[in-house]
Amino acid sequence: MYIVRTWDYYLEFLSPKPTRARVWRFFAKEYGIPLAETAAFGDANNDIPLFKAAHTAIAVKNASPEAKRAATRVSEWTNDEDAVAREWERLKGL
Repeated sequence: MYIVRTWDYYLEFLSPKPTRARVWRFFAKEYGIPLAETAAFGDANNDIPLFKAAHTAIAVKNASPEAKRAATRVSEWTNDEDAVAREWERLKGL
């Protein structure tokens, strides 16, 4: 088990086996998607392992400082401003 503080008021107790990063790698392999073609979105410390597995890691504007540091890019939008949808559209244009 590992413990991560997602926000000042939210503490998560998680199993180290099915981490988001492991699941990410599993699905990429199952669907034949190279990790170099993946992008992950997140806002909290529990997203950091996922950010390390994905090629592009986008933290939303209102993400925790730790998540922002782990990301490859920080969005100019927050969760409330539809950051994931806006960033997805931006990625599609690349």
